[in-house]
Amino acid sequence: MQTSCSLEGWAVDRDPRGLNVRAAPSAQARVLGTLPPLSVGEDRADFGILFRITASRNGWLRIEGARDDPSRSGEAARPTYAGSGWISGGFVRFKVQSAHGHRAADAASERIVDLGDDALTDMAALTRVLACSGSWALVEFVQEKHRDPATQALRDEADRTPRRAWFRGLCANQETSCDSVAD
Repeated sequence: MQTSCSLEGWAVDRDPRGLNVRAAPSAQARVLGTLPPLSVGEDRADFGILFRITASRNGWLRIEGARDDPSRSGEAARPTYAGSGWISGGFVRFKVQSAHGHRAADAASERIVDLGDDALTDMAALTRVLACSGSWALVEFVQEKHRDPATQALRDEADRTPRRAWFRGLCANQETSCDSVAD
C-alpha cells in the first residue's frame, strides 16, 4: 500500500556509480537517474545528497528535489537527478530527535519505545526507513546505548536486535539538530 508523507532526508549509498532512482518501487523498474554517492572526507563529516520524501510503498520511498551542497561536501557540485522517483529505504537517513516510538503513525497509539530524555539518534543507529505517513516514519534501528537506571550513565547496549517503530521529530540537517521539531 502506498502512503503519502512530507519529510526530508539524505542518501547514504557509497557506490561510486551512484544510487539509482527508479520509475517505480522495485529493483527491476527503469532507472530515471542517479544520486551521487555519500561524500566521505578525512577532515570533515560524511555528507549525503538531500531530498524531499513524498511517499512510501513496500520499503521504497518516493523522492524529489534532490540536491548536492558543495559547501558541505567540500567538492564541486555533482550532477544529481532532481526529478521524482523511487529509492530503497535502506539508503535513506535523517535524524530522529524524538525519544518516543509508536506502534502506528499516531501519537495516541501505543508507545513501544521510550528513551526518556534521549533522542533515538543519540542512542541508536538507523538501518532502514520502511514507510512514511504525514510527518511520521517507520524506521528500523539497532539500539547501541542505554542509560544505567541507577546512575544515568551511558552504557553500551547488549541486545542489538533490530527493532521497528514509528517516529516523528525528524530532522534532515546532517550537521546539527533542527529547531522546533515536534516529538
